[in-house]
Amino acid sequence: SVFATGSEHDPHEFWVCFLNYWKEEHLDLESLIDDYFNLEVEEGRSCDNCDDYASSIVVDPLSVAIGDNAEDEPLSIEDLVDNHFQNEGNVYFHHSRKDGGCGRRTTATKSTKITKCPKALLVHIKRFDAENQKNEARIHLTNTLSLPHHENDNDNCNYRLCGVLNHIGGSVDNGHCTAITKKGEQWVHYNDAVGTKRSISFFTGNEYKQRQCYMALYIQ
Repeated sequence: SVFATGSEHDPHEFWVCFLNYWKEEHLDLESLIDDYFNLEVEEGRSCDNCDDYASSIVVDPLSVAIGDNAEDEPLSIEDLVDNHFQNEGNVYFHHSRKDGGCGRRTTATKSTKITKCPKALLVHIKRFDAENQKNEARIHLTNTLSLPHHENDNDNCNYRLCGVLNHIGGSVDNGHCTAITKKGEQWVHYNDAVGTKRSISFFTGNEYKQRQCYMALYIQ
């Protein structure tokens, strides 16, 4: 019912709601869906005042920021993912005494460590700002992707590209989405009900289309 209003909606928001719907309506599939799609990470904070470390296991939706790109050079999806997992300093932190902390309102260093890699990895590129205006930076999608900072080297965190969703338009409130997916060894571009055989380089190597890619699906 959320998406039955006839208005534009963000495709990543739809994806999250779709997975949640399936888990709620099909409880027997919940563990299968989590195993296939959930990227689990350990989020930690090290207090800058007392050096105490606290962490928790959460599901990371892997929404990667673009940042500044004044030179308008293509940004690698690998670099965006690597930056997503970098430690972040000077994060505001209320270190509560209830949690065994120093009780200070201070800063902390935030760290992220992958604890479980899913079988399918959806990378969401954060193209829209708080005013829903689009950042049309060029994003170069690589055919393969490896996740950094994983605590268990025995897990398979290497992926290959199998689908891309493109957003054409200037804001989240208007535009059009197309997709390209791999069927066997053939890539097919879907625009509404029309499917056209294409090569993946038609999208990854095209400057205009590098500004449209919004979500990329990688599988092991």
